[in-house]
Amino acid sequence: MARPRTRQIEPDSVARRAALHFIATYQSKVGPRLGARCNCNPSCSEYGRQAFLKYGFLQATAKTVRRIVRCGRAGARGLSDQP
Repeated sequence: MARPRTRQIEPDSVARRAALHFIATYQSKVGPRLGARCNCNPSCSEYGRQAFLKYGFLQATAKTVRRIVRCGRAGARGLSDQP
């Protein structure tokens, strides 16, 4: 009898899903209460969401943190490249 195939979940994908859940919660619950504070387009949270969909957890985290730091009040403004 053949052994049933089990789908192994990579630790990176669990962390990515958790990060995406965090970003979705922020975008739906916290962001609207704070108002539009991001100077860039797309917003920092949307940039982070796209980075987590495209890259692994560590690379997406680095890109997202870098974006948030650059997008401070004295930081970059306007359009920016997608991750």
